[in-house]
Amino acid sequence: DVQRQAMMDSAKIAGLSVLRVMNEHTATALAYGIYRSNDFDPEKPMTVAFCSMGHALFSVSIVQFIRGKLNVVCEKSELIGGRDMDECLMRVFAAQFKKKVGADPLSNKKASFKLEDAVTKTKKILSANAEAGISCECLMEDEDFGSNITRDLFLDMCKPMMAKVQKVLDDAKEAAGIPVENYDFIEVCGGASRVPWVKEMCSACFGGKELSTTMNADESVARGCALQAAILSPLYKVRDFEVRDGLNVPISIGWMGSAADAEAEKGEDDGEQMGGGEGEYKSAIVFPVGSPHNTLKLLTFYRKGPFEIKAEYADTTQLIEGTKKELGTFKIDLPVQTEAKKVKVKAKLNLHAMFTIESAQLVEEEEYEETVKEKRELEVPAEEAPAEPKEGEAAEGEEKPEGEGEKKEEKKEKKEEKK
Repeated sequence: DVQRQAMMDSAKIAGLSVLRVMNEHTATALAYGIYRSNDFDPEKPMTVAFCSMGHALFSVSIVQFIRGKLNVVCEKSELIGGRDMDECLMRVFAAQFKKKVGADPLSNKKASFKLEDAVTKTKKILSANAEAGISCECLMEDEDFGSNITRDLFLDMCKPMMAKVQKVLDDAKEAAGIPVENYDFIEVCGGASRVPWVKEMCSACFGGKELSTTMNADESVARGCALQAAILSPLYKVRDFEVRDGLNVPISIGWMGSAADAEAEKGEDDGEQMGGGEGEYKSAIVFPVGSPHNTLKLLTFYRKGPFEIKAEYADTTQLIEGTKKELGTFKIDLPVQTEAKKVKVKAKLNLHAMFTIESAQLVEEEEYEETVKEKRELEVPAEEAPAEPKEGEAAEGEEKPEGEGEKKEEKKEKKEEKK
């Protein structure tokens, strides 16, 4: 996390916009997979082990590919690389020069740089030959230096390095949990991977499989980073390729407990509730190993005032020697209250794989009465039925037929005459 933050700060000073800080092994895997995307099966993953030894770091990463996607299964690394081989050669030749001239080249920066440049060439020659020489003009005190070294002697000097390399290989295989016969390819990259004993150890670890060297050993990381930037940038059109990388070391948070935490009941939308008794220091892992980047988690606390959250790496054994486990202390500045209130804190593992507290929200619950007006249905009085029409009269709304009344009157007059 410290290295990533330093990278972000340096880019800001230089006026550069960082789209994503990614791991070296992830960039290498992207450079390997994006051009082979159509060759991968849509469902059955292809498993590739990347063994990379650069100037200062040796890493082994296990990556699975399907069409349009890569998933980093695991990665193990150690601070061991080409510069350690250079130092071995420098110590041997410096001792020879001191015995001959009486001056130590390693005590003088200018002489040390000259000797380092010379042994780098010797190391490259030893990769293809059983013996190599060294020649350095005016190394120190106007004295020239020349000598020879055999590959066998060089291997004896590298034995402490071999033990560290073997441990990284074994740890990566164990963490992946994939049988050796299920690995499709073993890809080696990095400038120092050209040294024969490095290749031999990588091949032997994976059952003697033939090593693949299809990538540019020196530029694979740079190419992967350029491709990732093009994928994220709206200015370039690149084929879709999903990169899924996970956290290598678990991250935990610590906090001082509160009596309100123990009494609180968890709600449906509270996320992970952070409990603990009054005055009790509690900790919990919020992002375990393998947590995908750009992940958000909701944490719930109950507090009456300000409190602090401490973030750190949970497993220090997985850290490179010299790395601090503390990630930072975050203060949640709340107004002092008489009653404990619910506080929702959003913890995020961002796209750069850096832990941060994105926001904190105080939730206040209020009870109030609401007057609801009751709706009543009014009774409408029934309309009176119309009276029945008398004989000879038309009902209301009906027209009286013409001549009907006159006919009835005529019949009545005739009856009276007969009487």
